[in-house]
Amino acid sequence: MLLLMPTESIFPQPDIQPNVPSPIIPPLVPVRKPKYAIFIVAFIFLVALEAVISYFLFIKNPKEKSSVALSVPTISLQPSPTPTPVLCSDPPCLMPQFLACASSKLTMPFMEGSSFVVTVYGKENGLCRYSLTIVDTKGIQLSTSLCSVPMEKMTKDTLGHLFGEDKNPGKEAIKAEQDKLENEYCVKKPLTSTPSPVQSPQTSPTPKKVTCGSEDPMCIFTNIINGFTNGCTAVEVTTTADGGQVTLTVSPGANGSCRFQMKGLGVDQDCLFAKENVTTMVIKGMLGMDNIPKDPEFITIKAASCK
Repeated sequence: MLLLMPTESIFPQPDIQPNVPSPIIPPLVPVRKPKYAIFIVAFIFLVALEAVISYFLFIKNPKEKSSVALSVPTISLQPSPTPTPVLCSDPPCLMPQFLACASSKLTMPFMEGSSFVVTVYGKENGLCRYSLTIVDTKGIQLSTSLCSVPMEKMTKDTLGHLFGEDKNPGKEAIKAEQDKLENEYCVKKPLTSTPSPVQSPQTSPTPKKVTCGSEDPMCIFTNIINGFTNGCTAVEVTTTADGGQVTLTVSPGANGSCRFQMKGLGVDQDCLFAKENVTTMVIKGMLGMDNIPKDPEFITIKAASCK
């Protein structure tokens, strides 16, 4: 006999819920760790590292720190030094420096230690500045001229004029031009002191005799100026001019006076200069140099001293 079981006992019926909407469940939000924790850890690490470095640099090894600080090179803020002038002892050495108006200095020895000095200072506003100085054995400046000459007029003739090269025959035009430039651009400074006259010896010494060629005016100038300004040291210079012989003599006189004689080529001049007039300016005037013969003061002195 077949037993029939209730249908719901064999096949379970689905649980039919009423038509109710499902609840809305929000999506899961990921949880993030705050960034501040990372920054704090990094900061603590840096502080610790700085403490360790400071310990080794400033506490444990102070000497090493000092040596490191001292090893840092210092930078000089001072201006560049002035170029060292080129030193010369003759005109050929000075020529390129003079023409370029480069810093230089020429010192030519005179007799008994006297010196003729040409100092080139350099360019300034298109002008070349230089000075001419004669210094005696005692270091006293007997004559000083300061010149500021335009660069375009700085020529070999200008340099030669400083040494009297244009006094030779045939160079009259060059000398006239250079004399004009000298009057325009050079100023003669007054002497700060006058050389003390030296008492003349009781007996006249035998003069030193020197022969100078006509092409060497510096020979005449140096010997005469040296004898004239150094206590009237006796000297006799012989030279030739225009085919004739000329003799110039310096000899001491009484009470510190100085005698100067010039003979030859129709000239017979005898001058006795008082001790207050024994200066370089006077003897240069007697030799016809530096336009001094036109100076009113020299004309007065010569008129009172020469016959």
